[in-house]
Amino acid sequence: ELEWEVAYESVQDLVTSFRFPYVEKRRYTVPEEGGLEWEIDFFEGDNDGLVMAELEVLSTDHEFVRPDWLGRDVTEDGRFGNGSLARDPWIDFRDDV
Repeated sequence: ELEWEVAYESVQDLVTSFRFPYVEKRRYTVPEEGGLEWEIDFFEGDNDGLVMAELEVLSTDHEFVRPDWLGRDVTEDGRFGNGSLARDPWIDFRDDV
């Protein structure tokens, strides 16, 4: 996963055109020990009701204490990527999870 800043003006037309599938979500961050943070996404639209949390860690072998509020791990489930959720929303398969 790569992240970078993009100037608002450079993508404004693309985003507002709705020519491509998209997801709607609100992201919140929650501090974790060791300077890490949880990113918690509350999805809207056809993915309404889906909440996903991701801990940004320094390496794949980083160990952490799993909080009680954390649900099932969907890291390897391709249905939960943003692109997949845009094309095939959670509402269509949530009863199977």
